[in-house]
Amino acid sequence: MSIEAIIRREQQRYVDFFVGAKAALLQENAQVQTEVLISQRDETISYPYRYMRVDARHMQSEGKWSFNMQHLGADPEVDSCRYDCGTFQLDIHPFAWSDMQIIFDKPPTDMGKIEKWITHWLDVEDTGAYAHSGVSGAIHNFFPVEQRDPLWILMGDMGTAPPEALLELLTELGRQGMSHIVIAGG
Repeated sequence: MSIEAIIRREQQRYVDFFVGAKAALLQENAQVQTEVLISQRDETISYPYRYMRVDARHMQSEGKWSFNMQHLGADPEVDSCRYDCGTFQLDIHPFAWSDMQIIFDKPPTDMGKIEKWITHWLDVEDTGAYAHSGVSGAIHNFFPVEQRDPLWILMGDMGTAPPEALLELLTELGRQGMSHIVIAGG
């Protein structure tokens, strides 16, 4: 199976699950809002990492917001595989679209481009440019790259973003000189 086919399959599996979970929540409470963009009020968290899209929220009777996270684990039917992408090797292990780690062997050379990717696909301006089938088409959150010697890890929730979003990120990491990239569960 091609890289694109694996990514498309996992994205579709999650979006189908998300849409079903959203429908179930709406049956319980008509006041449910999904994929709401929020910003944490913590100035120590840098832009764009302070932004996130919560899977679902609703107002409780006492006037407080209740948040729901929709998580679908890795598909147990998927096996690990390795691809030669020319300038880098890509290993894909079982992963969940909503909880993934992207691991690479070198430090990023341009964090600005990675953060621009996050800002774009998080849809911080809330344009709805990639909205489809009743979902936002946006990632839900990412955390800053962490160094765990000898590797670097980018963790996040791809939300309802299209497969092209992850393919763009992999391409950008390849441009930044990574020779080995791994996609794995969080």
